[in-house]
Amino acid sequence: EAIVAIGDNDARRRIAIQLQEAGFKFARVIHPDTNIAEDVTIGEGTVIFARSVIHPGAVIGKHAIINTGAIVEHDCAVGDYAHVASGAVFGGGVFVGDCSLIGTGAVVRHHIAVGTSCIVGAGAVVVENVADGTTVVGNPARPLERRAQ
Repeated sequence: EAIVAIGDNDARRRIAIQLQEAGFKFARVIHPDTNIAEDVTIGEGTVIFARSVIHPGAVIGKHAIINTGAIVEHDCAVGDYAHVASGAVFGGGVFVGDCSLIGTGAVVRHHIAVGTSCIVGAGAVVVENVADGTTVVGNPARPLERRAQ
């Protein structure tokens, strides 16, 4: 069994697909110092690090990373190839799309949807839904505007 624990979500997705096509099976790696409710669903190839908390009704996709000390409250859904960084906190009913990154120490208010391939910056406080492909930063989190060079 294999694990693809690469921090780059898109690279992790590409390599996992290549390995799957080559016939590999994927393990789930869960640190013993976690608190995971009995009814949580965890996809293949997912890694859950120490001191993470995942509450009842949560669904964690395949090849996701739930990093050290992250809190995923009840009824949340974390997509395939997503990364929830250290110390991130989700209120209940949060949805995070495939290949999204929730940065270190970010907070996502209950019943918020973060789309596919999004980046939530470190320490951001997300109080509104985040559209696919958007990077948000700050408190409250707002889309990052790039300056022309």
